[in-house]
Amino acid sequence: MLHKLTAAELAQYRTDGFVLKHNVFNPQQLRALRVAADRAVATAQQAAARPDASTYFLDGNRFVDVGRVTIQFEHQPGSSLVRVMEPVRLLEAEFEQLIDDPRLVQPMQQIIGADDLALWTDKLNIKAAHEGSGFGWHQDSPYWIHASNNVDNLPNVMVYFDVADRSNGCLNVIAKSHLAGCLPGSDDQRQLAGFYTHADSVDTSRQVPPYFLIRILFTARNLMHRRVRAGRLY
Repeated sequence: MLHKLTAAELAQYRTDGFVLKHNVFNPQQLRALRVAADRAVATAQQAAARPDASTYFLDGNRFVDVGRVTIQFEHQPGSSLVRVMEPVRLLEAEFEQLIDDPRLVQPMQQIIGADDLALWTDKLNIKAAHEGSGFGWHQDSPYWIHASNNVDNLPNVMVYFDVADRSNGCLNVIAKSHLAGCLPGSDDQRQLAGFYTHADSVDTSRQVPPYFLIRILFTARNLMHRRVRAGRLY
């Protein structure tokens, strides 16, 4: 079965820096992914308690490295809630299979213009009710540019397992922001300041309204985006 982007979808990706695909996974498949996410969280929590786990803090937020996996915890002091796991495929086999799913692979082949693809990274973002933290406006290129010679060929694909809307802190994007290239980072005193786009470069006039029932989102490397804190209305 073909899962390619239509000509109109591909044109939107080039113009706006993102394209959405709705109803790609059926309810049963989404339930299976949510169950797999729960297993990954449980595995991550157990791994973070291992004696060989390395704990450190960036901007006051807890990170734990276990082998090749980095686990981030929620930002509330003392929180035990997992926020991010990367690479999550090393914690849960279901996500290893998802990486090769043609519903993700075929559009990526079109976007990059190549049949042979390689995975740069994979992660699972968890946003707990009420406590789930946000992440300010940023692009992904600043994270990768120092470790990859092929940043121009590193688009993203994001699969939503749950309904995402303004009430639970969905992703926001700024249409066409990718056309400006890699923008300057913030220069305040935060340890990770450089990964946030400088406020002078953020033009929210093209901010895309929150979408409901998003299932798959393909984004360009320089598309500006943010995650809003769970439960925040704006």
